[in-house]
Amino acid sequence: MRIAIGLLVGYALLCALVYWGQRSLMYFPGRADVTRLPSGVSQGYSGRALVIEPPGPVRATAILFHGNAGSALDRLFYVEAFARRGIRLILAEYPGYGWRDGAISEQALVDDGAALYSEVRAALPAGQPIFLIGESLGTGVAVQIAARQTHAPAKLILITPYASIREVARGKFPFLPVRWLIKDSFVSRDFLPKVRSEITLVIAGADEVLGPQTGRDLAEAAQVPMIIEIPTAGHNDWIFHVSEPFWDGILGVSAAR
Repeated sequence: MRIAIGLLVGYALLCALVYWGQRSLMYFPGRADVTRLPSGVSQGYSGRALVIEPPGPVRATAILFHGNAGSALDRLFYVEAFARRGIRLILAEYPGYGWRDGAISEQALVDDGAALYSEVRAALPAGQPIFLIGESLGTGVAVQIAARQTHAPAKLILITPYASIREVARGKFPFLPVRWLIKDSFVSRDFLPKVRSEITLVIAGADEVLGPQTGRDLAEAAQVPMIIEIPTAGHNDWIFHVSEPFWDGILGVSAAR
């Protein structure tokens, strides 16, 4: 009996620790010094983002919400593909990440991202398309922002997405009552069917972090017709498995020759 009581008390303590400390276990923000930015990169939109203008005329504007680890400044590897296609790239930064202060939560990330979207849209010339792009964690943010919009983005591109963080956590920690513990569940499967944009999902077939099946489940839930699965790509190395035709396909704009 003492052993059973001890196990129950230990399990209850474990659940309590997970509940109260889950955000420190879930989010891995990187800090960034933006006092000296690389050439061609500037801060903009009330300090919420980094902005990279293409060398020629702007054909579209893309807002990109990055993955969990690091900061927006670590995503400059996107710049060349977008610049070559005349797309202004706005690398959104989350509260509590990079150079920004603030508490980190699902609500904070989505609300702040929605404010950025509104600010960007208000500044665009009439008729210029706007794209929303999410990478990993950022897919859950981008989906919810797109679902809120009366004037939806022209494209919603989700790279290494998930149907629900709650479901991913349940698979990784089957011994915990995740449904009752998790605060930030990012249930993208509920929001994606509400989006009125051209949607593209990019799934890493060898995703070792989330697993590829959660992206397939999301595609099925929303009946997404445009799905690109890269069989040998992992969660973090997918960028090394794509070439120019990939960018042409998901952005709908060919690179300048």
